[in-house]
Amino acid sequence: MNTLPLVLAGRIVRGVAVTYLGLALLKLIAAVGEIPLLARPNPVLEPLTYRQVLLLAALLEGVAGWLAWRGPTGRMRLVAASWMTLVLMAYRGALLWMGVGLPCSCLGPAAAWLGWSAATESAVSRWLLVALGIACGLAWALEWAAGRFRGGVPVRVGAG
Repeated sequence: MNTLPLVLAGRIVRGVAVTYLGLALLKLIAAVGEIPLLARPNPVLEPLTYRQVLLLAALLEGVAGWLAWRGPTGRMRLVAASWMTLVLMAYRGALLWMGVGLPCSCLGPAAAWLGWSAATESAVSRWLLVALGIACGLAWALEWAAGRFRGGVPVRVGAG
């Protein structure tokens, strides 16, 4: 079995894991801040405030990042990374569908530290989510190329 695709997939998933662990830390720092928006109800998860949603996102991203880094199997690590990416895409999709025009404070204080405007932060967070989706999709494609979808038996292209 060709192990190069599996090595590449593992490295991609580790990169996604580090990203989620970093985002979890940034969201945790942002959630304890004193931004007025944090006290308002979240339009997607309406009973919760933005602060509570940031804390929940930090928890989920932290757990998914840890599982993507230290999960017991390569498949578990890839599923954890992909699951978190899909959850975030669903949340952003719901915001778009509802027409919520508020800027995303997904990156927490990092945007303020970098001197980014709210529009820049929102654009960066959208592109980061796209990059995470592409990374997870590429990792799944590499798993498939290694033959992992047939019980570990390599897929033979062109074999009769």
